[in-house]
Amino acid sequence: MPAGLRMVLRNMERRPLRTLLTIGGTAAVAIVVMGNFFRDAIDHIVDTTFELSMRSDVNVWMAEPVDALAALQLARLPGVTAVEPGRSVPVRLVYGHRSERVGLQGVVPAAAAAHHRCARQAKRAASLGPAAHRPAGRQARCARG
Repeated sequence: MPAGLRMVLRNMERRPLRTLLTIGGTAAVAIVVMGNFFRDAIDHIVDTTFELSMRSDVNVWMAEPVDALAALQLARLPGVTAVEPGRSVPVRLVYGHRSERVGLQGVVPAAAAAHHRCARQAKRAASLGPAAHRPAGRQARCARG
């Protein structure tokens, strides 16, 4: 056994209370750091989901496919500022002996482009901090709808 390790073990044996307090303090700091990490991770997930991905106030899901008339009828309702029709279906992808179940989502190209533009603007504003408020004109284009 190396001399340095023997000195450390001897010191730990001579002062057991200090050794236990050191181990306990280190564990407490680790628990606090991990707790804050998980809280920040959940905050980031919620922010990404509801501010960048799902920017609408109300989502209307139909059990069966409907025609474009349904989107027009929804657009005519009072207070509706935008309607983005789309289609989501569960699919099974198969390649050789491998398969995986995934969701396939279809969106109107203009709606997808507007969504990505708004997501980039929101991400940029978030990276600049709270002092980087967007002018009212930009907020109107990316308003929740």
